[in-house]
Amino acid sequence: MLAALGLAKADTLQLQDNHPNTYTVRRGDTLWDISGKFLKQPWRWPEIWNMNRDEIKNPHWIYPGDLIVLDMVDGQPRLSVSRGATMKGGTIKVRPQVRIEGLDGDAIPTIASSIIDPFLSQPKVITNEQLLTSPRIGAGGELRVVFGAGDYVYAEGLDGQKQGSVWQIYRQGKALKDPADKDEKIILGHEALYLGDARLDVVGKVSKLTILRAEREITYHDRLLAAPEPSLRNYQPHAPSFQLNAQVVSSYGDMAEVGQYFMVVLNKGALDGIEVGHVLQALKAPRLMQKVNSSDPDLYTLPEVAGEVMVFRVFDHLSYALVMRSTDVIKARDVVVSP
Repeated sequence: MLAALGLAKADTLQLQDNHPNTYTVRRGDTLWDISGKFLKQPWRWPEIWNMNRDEIKNPHWIYPGDLIVLDMVDGQPRLSVSRGATMKGGTIKVRPQVRIEGLDGDAIPTIASSIIDPFLSQPKVITNEQLLTSPRIGAGGELRVVFGAGDYVYAEGLDGQKQGSVWQIYRQGKALKDPADKDEKIILGHEALYLGDARLDVVGKVSKLTILRAEREITYHDRLLAAPEPSLRNYQPHAPSFQLNAQVVSSYGDMAEVGQYFMVVLNKGALDGIEVGHVLQALKAPRLMQKVNSSDPDLYTLPEVAGEVMVFRVFDHLSYALVMRSTDVIKARDVVVSP
């Protein structure tokens, strides 16, 4: 049934009705916002730049001060960038400018860091075995069972680790079950519930840590996982090159319904061809229509667009996506498809 839900893909790029012909990139801009100034479908950004697959994976970054120019090439809109150029009296003035390739720290991000960073560093999908074999908090500095920021705790399993390193504290969360499985017996992974951060002060068979941040109460038997390295946020939003059908497993924080800039978990991952930057269209899950007689055949409502989501983190069987636009709430079992 899911295969029938994909909507027809537009062949021609649709420009915004009030699109600019040029745009000077400003600090604080995001790639998604700039794309939306030119395109009605921001995920088709690579097409308006005429990017191939390699360029999508390794794009040329865009920086504050760059001038983006819209032209028509063979009847199709195309964008180009003039580095160090300005507009004056309707004429593009180009100033020579040198930028060292590879230093992309100043490049504009795909999504504002204030929105995406917490989701990049905190939620994790982990196997039950991985969580249960990770370092464990076994005691606190005082005879208490609950700890918070500023408290110190003792843990085992950290001998050989770097003193001063930061560790994230987790607790086993819910099993993430495949909504496509009617019996709900297929477990795609386990969610590790983020509790806070701790600094490793004393290393040994029994190690001592100071809790730097506590999002929730921390107690005995909570687990420690190494804090991830900062993730690159500058990836290109793009539609999959194949027809993808997936479903929402849940939302982070287990909210029943979510909207723009909330995270959802999808039941497809790297082994299904999902990659970072994929933009998918969210459709409301079909609802069974009321019957006149119980013997009547099952009829379902038509697909209704609820918004778009963009994948930003991929695991083998699951992926995390951020709701970029929502016209309706998105919840578990809703369908996501190639736009």
